[in-house]
Amino acid sequence: MNDSLDDSSPVSLRTRNMLVSGVLVLALTALAARLVSLQAFAHTRLDERALRQHGRVETLAARPGDIVDARGRLLASSVDASSVFVDPAAIIEQQRPEVAASLAVALDLDAGELRNRIESNAQRRFLWIKRRLTESEARAVRDLKWPAHWVGLRVETQRCYPQGRLASHVLGIRDIDGTPRDGIERVFDPVLRGRDGQRVVAHDARGKTLAVFEHLTELPQSGSNVVLTIDSAIQAYVEDALGRVVEQWRPASATAIVMDPRTGELLALANRPAFDLDDPSTATPDAWVNRAAGDSYEPGSTFKPFVMAAAIDWGLVNPAETIDCHGGVYRMGPRLLHSHHPNGPLSVPDVMIRSDNIGMAIIGERMTNAGLFRAVESFGFGRPTGVELPGESAGVVRPLREWTDFYSTGSVPIGQELATTPIQLITAFCALANGGNLLRPRVIRAVVGADGKRLQVFDKPELVGRPVSTSTARFMVETVLRGVVEHGTGRRAQLANYTVFGKTGTAQKQAETGGYTPGRHVSSFIAGAPASDPEVVVLVVVNDPSVGKDHYGGEVAAPAVAEILQKTLGYLHVPPDLDTPARVRVEPATRAAILD
Repeated sequence: MNDSLDDSSPVSLRTRNMLVSGVLVLALTALAARLVSLQAFAHTRLDERALRQHGRVETLAARPGDIVDARGRLLASSVDASSVFVDPAAIIEQQRPEVAASLAVALDLDAGELRNRIESNAQRRFLWIKRRLTESEARAVRDLKWPAHWVGLRVETQRCYPQGRLASHVLGIRDIDGTPRDGIERVFDPVLRGRDGQRVVAHDARGKTLAVFEHLTELPQSGSNVVLTIDSAIQAYVEDALGRVVEQWRPASATAIVMDPRTGELLALANRPAFDLDDPSTATPDAWVNRAAGDSYEPGSTFKPFVMAAAIDWGLVNPAETIDCHGGVYRMGPRLLHSHHPNGPLSVPDVMIRSDNIGMAIIGERMTNAGLFRAVESFGFGRPTGVELPGESAGVVRPLREWTDFYSTGSVPIGQELATTPIQLITAFCALANGGNLLRPRVIRAVVGADGKRLQVFDKPELVGRPVSTSTARFMVETVLRGVVEHGTGRRAQLANYTVFGKTGTAQKQAETGGYTPGRHVSSFIAGAPASDPEVVVLVVVNDPSVGKDHYGGEVAAPAVAEILQKTLGYLHVPPDLDTPARVRVEPATRAAILD
């Protein structure tokens, strides 16, 4: 009889089950320990290995901030737009022609050119096909049903300009890559652009997304918003008026600026030629130039008020005296100076009203070159104004040591031998309009964070200097410059319900070889209203008008200034300071005798 235990006995089964259970428990315990080890201690190391093998860092673009006008109207913003790309290396070689052909149909591209692009970049893992698609284009691409790792859509930010071409030289643009070009877009890019984020994505060998490492994702931060001093309504008035000037006179270029003399705020700024903000590729090279800040020119007679104001303020000219203008011919040392008309003795206001060159030259003699130079500098000429726009020119004011006796003495008082920018000229004129305060011009009112919190506010005028006293400035505005509009060269700027003060300018254009070119002019007019309490100043500069023969500033530029003033004052609800209509315009024959 066999004394050994039967394998099927209860004891044997129980022992076997216990052994198996123990082994399983040990195995599960070991597996759990391994998982804990991997998760708790090796997680970072394994992530790093996965990133090295399959990971790709993708930029999450920040949304640039908006640009709005002084009343919150949207001028520049950003919207999401789809862009299509391919992974040339992932596309099966035999199917590349079919992929190219289908994309060409969906996107209205040349199939042959697209196929060549894909073929020539066959080793690349990423290739843009077309960016910033329309909704219909994006829908057509989605309908193609190609594998997502062959053909894909990526959402990008696209800059848009809801007001069309309005204020193009103020705004500037952002190109297809979001890089700012010119204007506020460039100057304020550090606050507008925001901060890009990033995410880490793992892909397989075919480029298909396997996972997104959320713990490594850094979300983008939207840019701040910029509030301008520009008012879209006033800007539209300016651009419309400037368009008609260009249509009528066919100049090489033209500029218009509207400024609040009390604050230095720019309410509008426009140039022609200009460019389409939504289609800048159509712009000519000279259309990019912001002539209001970057172009300098001899101002001619629009410069005369600053010289006269300084001479009066320094006691070198008595406002009540009479200046003999010598019948239109006057010798200054070796120089024989001529005036446009043979005026005899004129009152100080009449020297300006008739824009008499000899009267101004005599004032220049009293001031001497040193005094003239000091006056020029005190009104801010020869240096940038500091307006928040790129490419501002300092103008041209030669060092005093280069000024010549007699010639500079007689030329500077009539706006020759120096050059100014439109922004410098209107800034200096506003110093007369506001009682003698030279203010820094501003185009920015505030910077507002994406959360709506105001980060910077520019609501206080910045005083640069006081070139003349309040009493002198008031005399120039209420008596001298108002007289120019009511009785002199600026009559076409009269308004029915507001007193207007201003000055015309008709400067001959300098020739490249020296001297001046006959028949070519810079025609300008600068004016403000109401004279009793100035709230708006407007400058229009028309460079080289080519149509017609009378290119006087009072003919070419003054009507546009009057139109802009009238519409702007009404829009701002400025109370009229005249109860009766302005005088009837003088007849052409009479007007010609006093044109600048």
